[in-house]
Amino acid sequence: MALHIIAGIDIARCPTSYAARLFSRGRQQIVKRLGEEAVEALIEGIRDDRQKLIVESSDMLYTC
Repeated sequence: MALHIIAGIDIARCPTSYAARLFSRGRQQIVKRLGEEAVEALIEGIRDDRQKLIVESSDMLYTC
């Protein structure tokens, strides 16, 4: 439910944004991208690189 609300707001504000393009590709692409970002965040967490972990976590949350 929240996914649709966020998508609607972003698409209405900027239909050419990354999020709008991602949402237009469908749920499968969103889940794929979320998985990619989650793995990247886990890798940086294991490496103990705080700055990169923050960046990757932000990317993951944005994709949600």
